[in-house]
Amino acid sequence: MFKHPFRKAFFLTFLYGFIIIGIFVLQFRSESVIFKNAGLLRVSVAQTQDKDGSLSLKNTVSATFKGISFTADDVHPVLFLDSKNQKQIPLTLLSWEQPTAQSFKFNFTEDISLVFAVSDTTPRASLSVTAVLPKNSDSLSLYYKPVSGYSVTEQSRSKQLFSSKNISYTMSANQIQDTRIILTKNAATAMYTRLDPTKAFAFTSIPTDSRTATAAAYETTVKNFRASIVSLTNAAFADASSIPENAVAAYVAELTSQARYQEAVAAVPDSFKNGSRRTYFTAPYFNTLVAMNPSLVMANENFDSMIQNALERRSTDVFSAENLADYLLRNEKQEKSRRLTELPASIENFQPTLTQATAIMQVYLSLKKADSPLAEPLESVIQACLTAITDSCELSVSDDTLILRDKDFPANFTQTVETGAALIHYGKAFSAPEYCAGGYMLVNTAFAKNLDTDLRTLAELYPVLIKNNANYPHSLVLDKTGEETVWAWTCASNITYEENENSTEAEITVSFRQGDSHYIILKGIKPFTGIEIYGLSFHTDPRFETYNSSGYVYNAKTHTLFLKSRHKVSNEKIRLYF
Repeated sequence: MFKHPFRKAFFLTFLYGFIIIGIFVLQFRSESVIFKNAGLLRVSVAQTQDKDGSLSLKNTVSATFKGISFTADDVHPVLFLDSKNQKQIPLTLLSWEQPTAQSFKFNFTEDISLVFAVSDTTPRASLSVTAVLPKNSDSLSLYYKPVSGYSVTEQSRSKQLFSSKNISYTMSANQIQDTRIILTKNAATAMYTRLDPTKAFAFTSIPTDSRTATAAAYETTVKNFRASIVSLTNAAFADASSIPENAVAAYVAELTSQARYQEAVAAVPDSFKNGSRRTYFTAPYFNTLVAMNPSLVMANENFDSMIQNALERRSTDVFSAENLADYLLRNEKQEKSRRLTELPASIENFQPTLTQATAIMQVYLSLKKADSPLAEPLESVIQACLTAITDSCELSVSDDTLILRDKDFPANFTQTVETGAALIHYGKAFSAPEYCAGGYMLVNTAFAKNLDTDLRTLAELYPVLIKNNANYPHSLVLDKTGEETVWAWTCASNITYEENENSTEAEITVSFRQGDSHYIILKGIKPFTGIEIYGLSFHTDPRFETYNSSGYVYNAKTHTLFLKSRHKVSNEKIRLYF
């Protein structure tokens, strides 16, 4: 047929090519792709023509934004965790819609949806990906990858940095794996935001018109917090067997600040007052000082053991121990106390965690307020603590909120409030209003996002937020000049201790509301030959707490004075003769 082989080859090549192209045309003539744009966001959905001529969606979705692409198809399906059966289920696309000019919603099987939305249509826009999950789903995963020209240059459990030659974006989500983001009910949104290195968070960057960062908003939050303590504790008295001791302390302290001390003490059920769950902590309100003293001794021994362990392990976690600053002030002369406050600065390249930074600042501020020399060794690491806190902050100007992230996770409610309170106290102590604003914003944001916090958590935060209520049980260092430090465990607003020049007499002045009675454990009281209360000579009596009068018991072995103070006047005086 062909006399020339080159002509034959050309004809066959053309024929085969025509056939192959025809096959593709026939195969895909019924398929099409829908493209939609919203600023920098471009989505595509595949559809196919059925035999009857109608169009139906294929399980193929793509969403591309600056530097990143998300895909949901048969090869890389959206997966959700069925919490009831504990298995992952691939989803199929059912429909899609465009709720707004800047968002697209894709509806999948299992009553799950994904919403892609851009903040605006400018070149600096950010992208959010939100999962709408049913009750039986705990989490969902979505496939992603960098687009050409971008690569992942930094990665952690909840953040990734996508970089090109001239621009970078950060993606944050509950969890980020190598090719999938994990969204949950409590963290249902992933954010993809343009990075501006010149605009890293600083407390000075908090907008001046922020309402959340004001003292007025903070005072409202604290007022509501104090009211919640009272109402929730009153409700908890119905089952006093489970009420936390610190909740009772916060309740009595709060009502005492309102001149309702006797009412508060009377309201506490006898089952709690006489129960075995009570310790030295509430002894200033409810007596039984001698019986409660061993638990105070044990608490001091525990502090000593924790400090020794911290020094051996060179760990600063001990700074988070409740009432550590009070213990250090009581034991200021001990070498262990000095070595502990020197520990953070002795650690090379000290970079505290958020928890450590907050705790060290709390201890430092308490020591500084008491004018203790133990504060000085901590001063050199306070900037590192402030940096750790600053680096953990995420500001949302649009929502007027400030949140903390701790090790790639959102910090919990208690940690956020403690950090916020530490910033407020630091800002006030050193006249740094930007730190006060940051603290106000953290505390206000935390309470706004946690409206149903339980009583136990609120009680833990009472001494953190209410620093000016001296009627909350606390220790007071009275005298450090002698061989033994004199200190008191009390709920009194103030106590002073003064010895005369010859140390033959000492006068103790206790300040409390006239007509009320409270109880004090005084440590470091050297043996005395006589004691006067109300200007009258008193004698020890083991039943002293049951009388409608002041009284005492003294333990000469441990130099401990157990004192009931019933106030005929606001400033009651006790005189000791040595």
